[in-house]
Amino acid sequence: MPILQIGEWTVSTDLNTLKSDQVQLQIEPKAMRLLLLLAENAGHLVSKEQILETVWGDLYVSDSVLWHTVSDLRRLLGDDSQHPRYIETVPKGGYRLAADVSISKSPDSEDRKGPYDSLLRALMFRSGMEAEGIRPPRTPVILTWVLVATLATSCAVLAVFYFGQTTNPAPETLRFNIGPPDGTSFILTNPFGGSPAISPDGHDVAFAAESGGRTRLYVHNLADNITLPIAGTDDASFPFWSPDSQYIGFFARGRLWTVHISGHPIQPVCDAHFGLGGTWNTDGTIIFARDFYGSLFQVSSDGGVPEPLSSLNKDRAELSHRWPYMLPDGQSYIYSAVSSESRFSGIFVGRLDSATPKMILRDASNVQYSVTGHLYFLREGVLMAQSFDLEDLVTQGNPEVILRKVAFSPGFSLGIFSVSDSGLLVYSAVSEVQSSLSRISGDGDLMDSLNGTADTERFDLAPDGINLILDRPNPGSGESDLWLWNADDSPPQILTDGTSVDSFPIWSPDATQIVFSSTRDGTLNLYTLRLLDNQVELLLESSNELRAQDWSNDGRYIIYERTHETTKSDLWILPLDRTQEPMPFLASENSEYHAQFSPDGRWIAYTSDQTHRREVYLKGFPPSQGTWQISTQGGYQPRWSEDGHSIYYISAERDLMRVSLDLEDENARVEKPEQLFPVQIGDLEAAPQYAVLSAGNGFLVNKLMEATGQLQISVLFRALQ
Repeated sequence: MPILQIGEWTVSTDLNTLKSDQVQLQIEPKAMRLLLLLAENAGHLVSKEQILETVWGDLYVSDSVLWHTVSDLRRLLGDDSQHPRYIETVPKGGYRLAADVSISKSPDSEDRKGPYDSLLRALMFRSGMEAEGIRPPRTPVILTWVLVATLATSCAVLAVFYFGQTTNPAPETLRFNIGPPDGTSFILTNPFGGSPAISPDGHDVAFAAESGGRTRLYVHNLADNITLPIAGTDDASFPFWSPDSQYIGFFARGRLWTVHISGHPIQPVCDAHFGLGGTWNTDGTIIFARDFYGSLFQVSSDGGVPEPLSSLNKDRAELSHRWPYMLPDGQSYIYSAVSSESRFSGIFVGRLDSATPKMILRDASNVQYSVTGHLYFLREGVLMAQSFDLEDLVTQGNPEVILRKVAFSPGFSLGIFSVSDSGLLVYSAVSEVQSSLSRISGDGDLMDSLNGTADTERFDLAPDGINLILDRPNPGSGESDLWLWNADDSPPQILTDGTSVDSFPIWSPDATQIVFSSTRDGTLNLYTLRLLDNQVELLLESSNELRAQDWSNDGRYIIYERTHETTKSDLWILPLDRTQEPMPFLASENSEYHAQFSPDGRWIAYTSDQTHRREVYLKGFPPSQGTWQISTQGGYQPRWSEDGHSIYYISAERDLMRVSLDLEDENARVEKPEQLFPVQIGDLEAAPQYAVLSAGNGFLVNKLMEATGQLQISVLFRALQ
């Protein structure tokens, strides 16, 4: 085996170690592959694109993951990014290895002929890397199946492998896709759907699909390649399986239900206003999250009164416990805790007989356990598996990357994946989609797209109807920042510094300042930014997350969303004369958000889930007794017309709708919603993704520039050592 020397370090690809005269250090496999790639190109620039393609292949990796890998390498090498001896950063280019590189024979190796890079590639192969156009030798018993051409063929292969074949070793990777049933589309990241769930025995996949505005559950049998609907499961979300793979639990119409895989019987279990995940043990106990905010409960699968299981930790500012998952002993369970302070959010493990949970992971999505002895979870779009000790209930070692570019529902902190006891994994991949602000005519025709507005997450149109304030990622840190866009074709001007999350920007009526939400002091609080001198001031501080919604045209009030553990998302009013305290506008047991003042300031339109489905409502301001429902079949993101005689909103099917109004002092006459045209926007739950242009000139829409295509559920077998 040849010996690779990089500067003072001897590199062992067999052991994944770096060794000097003083110390021997362990190095992660991906970091080793990156180091070898840089060594192969020593003294030359290696672009980010080349690194991502060579080290991570076709799996998506964000710039922050690459940055962290480079930082880890520098730390191990004892390097300094400001005065590098090993790895130089080339701004907007990539990286370059500055140290001397040499290869020599080991004392017991035979003479080796060939160029320098051939030896280095041999080392790269030993570390598991495949250079473009070259494949390392594989042992005959290891087979790789990638995206088998047709589903029928794939299912046949899978059926033989899992239900008939016993003579050959397991393949390293077996993957194929399941399409939605004819005439339907998958509902995977919206409130009335959720992640697909594979049965513990690996035979069936349960998922939600939508047709004609109605969502129901389906079960796909992997061996027979048959998908069947389950009657009576309208509006179903977040399915989960019984341990014997015979029953499915799900949430619908404000209740927790169970149903046999055959479709009969369907049984109500208990009330669950907005369930966020359930799990089932062999004793017939179901653990579930019954609301968006709150703790976990337990109930018999035969039905009954739920009993509290977990307790929100006030010292950790916890808002929600969700996505429970039962461990094999039937007593221990893992779950996700969401805190208003992100540093306290993470994955905990608890027991049915103990009230003292402990944190086992930070910065992770929902977590599931596999009988291979690993916890599966999502982090920055990367699905990982980490060894887990079931006796001591602790993680071991470092996580292994399984898949990149796995779908994630940020509103629910939910990774779209599921693991079976047999080693099968189902998941949905992220589509490569970019958005850009586009002008759309009143007839729905695209007029033009605004330069420099790609990747906008939220925006607000200035009172002059021309300038924009954008919420976009900072290219350096990846955090959300505020950007000012002017209609002069100049690039947007960044206004904040990328050290915190700065989002939900709203213009003041005189266009001299911006109110926005920021984590610069920990929790998401309200701040103002003066455009004249770029000065930021704290406006309102709370232990709860605050999200700016709108600023009244008379300049007197700001309406904002405040999270709360019992009343969930509430709407509050902040008077700006400072003689009055903030006051609740709506603080019910339901979630209220997407609020906007009418042009005359006498009415507020908002979104609420009070019927267990998102709808748009109207209420007088100051608050009156009357409430009027605006949408009829699901509605999000209300916006007022310039004259205040109409409200626009986005339907659940992503159509732009208009409702004409006749508003009196304390009464409103609401006309039937009128469908205008479909709009291609992303997250319906996000802050409004469109604005109404003045003088009837159409709309400004945060439009998806590439179609997402039809979502697929992928099935993967990946052997973990």
